[in-house]
Amino acid sequence: MPYKKIISSGAVKAELDGAEFFWNIRDRVGYGYRNDRNDVLLVQFLLNRAIKFWNDKLPSESVGLLEPDGLFGGQTWNRIKWFQAQTKDSESMADGMISPVDGRQLLSPKSKQIYTMYTLNKMYRHIHRLYWDDLSKDPACPPALRVHFMMTLPTGIGQTGHYGGGMGAGKVSMHDLY
Repeated sequence: MPYKKIISSGAVKAELDGAEFFWNIRDRVGYGYRNDRNDVLLVQFLLNRAIKFWNDKLPSESVGLLEPDGLFGGQTWNRIKWFQAQTKDSESMADGMISPVDGRQLLSPKSKQIYTMYTLNKMYRHIHRLYWDDLSKDPACPPALRVHFMMTLPTGIGQTGHYGGGMGAGKVSMHDLY
Protein backbone atom coordinates (compact mmCIF):
# COMPACT_ATOMS: atom_id res chain seq x y z
CA MET A 1 0.00 0.00 0.00
CA PRO A 2 1.74 3.21 -1.17
CA TYR A 3 2.16 6.05 1.29
CA LYS A 4 4.23 9.13 2.07
CA LYS A 5 7.11 8.48 4.46
CA ILE A 6 8.84 11.22 6.45
CA ILE A 7 12.62 11.41 5.86
CA SER A 8 14.70 11.13 9.02
CA SER A 9 18.19 11.05 7.49
CA GLY A 10 20.24 13.98 6.27
CA ALA A 11 21.78 11.76 3.57
CA VAL A 12 18.38 10.68 2.25
CA LYS A 13 17.08 14.26 2.39
CA ALA A 14 20.15 15.47 0.46
CA GLU A 15 19.71 12.71 -2.16
CA LEU A 16 16.10 13.80 -2.64
CA ASP A 17 17.08 17.45 -3.00
CA GLY A 18 15.82 18.56 0.40
CA ALA A 19 12.48 16.74 0.32
CA GLU A 20 10.78 16.21 3.68
CA PHE A 21 9.12 12.96 2.57
CA PHE A 22 9.19 10.37 -0.19
CA TRP A 23 6.65 8.01 -1.74
CA ASN A 24 7.06 4.47 -0.48
CA ILE A 25 5.66 0.98 -0.86
CA ARG A 26 4.63 -1.25 2.02
CA ASP A 27 6.01 -4.55 0.67
CA ARG A 28 8.67 -5.59 -1.84
CA VAL A 29 7.81 -5.64 -5.53
CA GLY A 30 9.44 -8.37 -7.60
CA TYR A 31 9.36 -12.09 -8.35
CA GLY A 32 8.78 -14.18 -5.24
CA TYR A 33 7.15 -11.36 -3.25
CA ARG A 34 3.59 -10.50 -2.26
CA ASN A 35 3.30 -7.72 -4.88
CA ASP A 36 0.47 -5.72 -3.35
CA ARG A 37 -1.51 -4.34 -6.29
CA ASN A 38 -1.25 -0.70 -5.16
CA ASP A 39 2.49 -1.02 -4.44
CA VAL A 40 3.03 -2.40 -7.95
CA LEU A 41 0.83 0.35 -9.38
CA LEU A 42 2.96 3.05 -7.70
CA VAL A 43 6.15 1.46 -9.04
CA GLN A 44 4.66 1.18 -12.55
CA PHE A 45 3.53 4.82 -12.42
CA LEU A 46 6.94 6.11 -11.27
CA LEU A 47 8.71 3.93 -13.84
CA ASN A 48 6.46 5.20 -16.64
CA ARG A 49 7.17 8.82 -15.72
CA ALA A 50 10.94 8.11 -15.77
CA ILE A 51 10.70 6.16 -19.04
CA LYS A 52 8.70 8.94 -20.71
CA PHE A 53 11.31 11.48 -19.62
CA TRP A 54 14.13 9.36 -21.06
CA ASN A 55 12.18 8.64 -24.25
CA ASP A 56 11.67 12.38 -24.77
CA LYS A 57 15.41 13.02 -24.26
CA LEU A 58 16.67 10.00 -26.23
CA PRO A 59 14.02 9.06 -28.82
CA SER A 60 16.47 6.81 -30.67
CA GLU A 61 16.73 4.61 -27.55
CA SER A 62 13.01 4.56 -26.80
CA VAL A 63 11.69 2.11 -24.17
CA GLY A 64 8.06 0.99 -24.09
CA LEU A 65 5.78 2.21 -21.32
CA LEU A 66 4.07 -0.20 -18.95
CA GLU A 67 0.34 -0.77 -18.79
CA PRO A 68 -0.29 0.49 -15.22
CA ASP A 69 -2.48 -2.39 -14.05
CA GLY A 70 -0.97 -3.13 -10.63
CA LEU A 71 0.06 -6.64 -11.71
CA PHE A 72 3.68 -7.70 -11.43
CA GLY A 73 4.96 -9.75 -14.35
CA GLY A 74 7.67 -9.94 -16.97
CA GLN A 75 7.16 -6.44 -18.39
CA THR A 76 7.28 -4.74 -14.99
CA TRP A 77 10.31 -6.84 -14.03
CA ASN A 78 12.07 -5.87 -17.28
CA ARG A 79 11.36 -2.16 -16.79
CA ILE A 80 12.60 -2.28 -13.18
CA LYS A 81 15.80 -3.96 -14.37
CA TRP A 82 16.15 -1.42 -17.19
CA PHE A 83 15.73 1.49 -14.75
CA GLN A 84 18.19 -0.04 -12.31
CA ALA A 85 20.73 -0.61 -15.09
CA GLN A 86 20.43 3.06 -16.07
CA THR A 87 20.84 4.36 -12.52
CA LYS A 88 23.15 1.95 -10.68
CA ASP A 89 26.95 1.86 -10.73
CA SER A 90 26.90 -1.62 -12.22
CA GLU A 91 24.39 -3.48 -14.36
CA SER A 92 24.90 -6.49 -12.09
CA MET A 93 22.97 -4.52 -9.42
CA ALA A 94 19.83 -4.65 -11.60
CA ASP A 95 17.86 -7.38 -9.82
CA GLY A 96 14.33 -6.43 -10.92
CA MET A 97 13.15 -5.96 -7.32
CA ILE A 98 12.19 -2.84 -5.39
CA SER A 99 12.24 -2.79 -1.60
CA PRO A 100 10.40 -0.45 0.71
CA VAL A 101 12.78 1.93 2.47
CA ASP A 102 12.72 3.50 5.92
CA GLY A 103 13.89 7.07 5.28
CA ARG A 104 16.93 6.55 7.52
CA GLN A 105 19.36 4.54 5.38
CA LEU A 106 20.33 5.72 1.88
CA LEU A 107 22.38 2.71 0.74
CA SER A 108 21.48 -0.94 0.65
CA PRO A 109 23.84 -2.75 3.05
CA LYS A 110 24.17 -5.63 0.58
CA SER A 111 24.89 -3.77 -2.67
CA LYS A 112 26.14 -0.44 -1.25
CA GLN A 113 23.93 1.22 -3.89
CA ILE A 114 21.17 3.79 -3.37
CA TYR A 115 17.85 2.04 -2.96
CA THR A 116 15.82 2.03 -6.19
CA MET A 117 12.78 3.48 -4.41
CA TYR A 118 14.77 6.62 -3.58
CA THR A 119 16.02 6.90 -7.16
CA LEU A 120 12.48 6.62 -8.55
CA ASN A 121 11.37 9.34 -6.12
CA LYS A 122 14.30 11.60 -7.00
CA MET A 123 13.60 11.29 -10.69
CA TYR A 124 9.88 11.95 -10.29
CA ARG A 125 10.46 14.94 -8.01
CA HIS A 126 12.95 16.40 -10.47
CA ILE A 127 10.66 15.97 -13.49
CA HIS A 128 7.23 16.61 -11.94
CA ARG A 129 7.77 18.80 -8.88
CA LEU A 130 4.33 20.36 -9.45
CA TYR A 131 2.68 17.07 -8.45
CA TRP A 132 5.21 15.93 -5.83
CA ASP A 133 3.03 16.68 -2.80
CA ASP A 134 0.00 14.91 -4.26
CA LEU A 135 0.61 12.35 -7.00
CA SER A 136 -3.14 12.00 -7.54
CA LYS A 137 -3.09 15.43 -9.23
CA ASP A 138 -0.69 14.20 -11.91
CA PRO A 139 -2.80 13.67 -15.07
CA ALA A 140 -0.85 10.46 -15.75
CA CYS A 141 -1.70 8.98 -12.33
CA PRO A 142 -3.62 5.73 -12.91
CA PRO A 143 -7.25 6.02 -11.71
CA ALA A 144 -6.91 3.14 -9.23
CA LEU A 145 -3.86 4.78 -7.64
CA ARG A 146 -5.66 8.14 -7.54
CA VAL A 147 -8.56 6.51 -5.68
CA HIS A 148 -6.12 4.84 -3.26
CA PHE A 149 -4.49 8.20 -2.46
CA MET A 150 -7.81 9.96 -2.07
CA MET A 151 -8.92 7.33 0.41
CA THR A 152 -5.69 7.15 2.42
CA LEU A 153 -3.75 10.42 2.35
CA PRO A 154 -6.09 12.48 4.54
CA THR A 155 -6.05 9.87 7.31
CA GLY A 156 -3.13 9.27 9.60
CA ILE A 157 -1.27 12.54 9.03
CA GLY A 158 0.78 13.15 12.13
CA GLN A 159 -0.30 9.91 13.77
CA THR A 160 2.03 7.20 12.57
CA GLY A 161 5.22 8.70 11.15
CA HIS A 162 3.89 8.52 7.60
CA TYR A 163 0.80 9.40 5.67
CA GLY A 164 -1.87 6.85 4.91
CA GLY A 165 -2.54 5.16 8.25
CA GLY A 166 -1.31 1.70 9.21
CA MET A 167 1.76 0.80 11.23
CA GLY A 168 4.46 3.49 11.29
CA ALA A 169 8.11 3.62 12.19
CA GLY A 170 7.58 6.33 14.80
CA LYS A 171 5.29 9.05 16.09
CA VAL A 172 5.27 12.38 14.28
CA SER A 173 3.30 15.45 15.33
CA MET A 174 1.73 17.96 12.99
CA HIS A 175 4.51 20.37 14.02
CA ASP A 176 7.07 17.94 12.53
CA LEU A 177 5.39 18.17 9.13
CA TYR A 178 5.86 21.94 8.74
